[in-house]
Amino acid sequence: MKKLFGLLMMLVALFVLVGCGKDPVLKFEKTNVIVTVGGEFELKPVVENADDYKVEYNFSEQGIVEAKEGNKFVAVKAGQVTIQANLESDKDVKAEVKVTVKEKEEEKQPIEFEEELIESGKLIVATSTDYAPYEFIDLTKEGQDKFVGADITLAKYIANKLGLELEIKSMNFDVVLTALDSDKADLAISGFTYSDSRAASYLFSESYFLEGEGDQIIVTTKANASKYSSLADFNKPEIKIAAQAASVQKDLVVAQLPNATLVEITDLQNALTALEAGTYDAVAMSFNGASSAVAVKTSLQIVEGVKFEQEDSNLYVLTDKNNSKLMEAVNEVIKEVYEQNLYATWMEEAAKLFASLGDNAGEIIPDEEN
Repeated sequence: MKKLFGLLMMLVALFVLVGCGKDPVLKFEKTNVIVTVGGEFELKPVVENADDYKVEYNFSEQGIVEAKEGNKFVAVKAGQVTIQANLESDKDVKAEVKVTVKEKEEEKQPIEFEEELIESGKLIVATSTDYAPYEFIDLTKEGQDKFVGADITLAKYIANKLGLELEIKSMNFDVVLTALDSDKADLAISGFTYSDSRAASYLFSESYFLEGEGDQIIVTTKANASKYSSLADFNKPEIKIAAQAASVQKDLVVAQLPNATLVEITDLQNALTALEAGTYDAVAMSFNGASSAVAVKTSLQIVEGVKFEQEDSNLYVLTDKNNSKLMEAVNEVIKEVYEQNLYATWMEEAAKLFASLGDNAGEIIPDEEN
């Protein structure tokens, strides 16, 4: 009887193990690959719940990428293709990798600029690192590496193209431009849009990014969002709306919401926290900045269908009126950025980084010299 009981227990255990077996899963370390014509790349499949496997590959379009041995491929011509993969033993186990093949760029001559404009060989860029995904702080890093965001990537790209060492100086937004006046910075890159007052005092670069549909908008709490359906709903003395000092959002509030109670703030992240606490009724922001903010602060939302009227929502690099030669060189770099649509990629990467950092996404750290 004991032997029979033991045999039954072994059968039950075997049944449980077999019945609880997990299905195989196929995935790749990278799901997007960018390569130039003639370039080779390797896909690294990760298969879970299967010890012995072989991966088969098919292409959504022929002639763009060709398979070599194993998991290696070569780019044949410019275009986009999806590599569809499945397990040879179970064709229902699938995964995809999108591949973009670009033409080889012609070797470009170094950009010429006047060395005497930056005698030290160091490009100093002033910014306000409280404006994700454009510029913010990665608290897991130190020194210059802690400054991250799409504008920071642009600054690095410009410095690299000009053969200069980059130094980022973080400060309150309302003194970023005055850093140009006092010769404490060569460029100002901090999500700047155009205004006549700025153009009267500073040189504007060519546009490096159009902020897109939504432009300058308003953020409020989800609990209060249903109260507002137009700008007019905010144009009341009892409405406290925060906007960053010296920003285009502040100018728009003054011009288009003259009856609202404007509160000038220096730090957007602190203002959003205060909005959550009920200190303000709303915060005026750019659409992209607000999109990153509400993705993290889930009690907030962008007011749907409400935006400020603005003729120009492009973003620009600014410098002193006397730095025309430097700006000419910067514009050559921006032309490359614009033609290759690099900034949109940097924005996407910065937004993902900001969301992933959580509490490790820091706010402004003013430079001691400022």
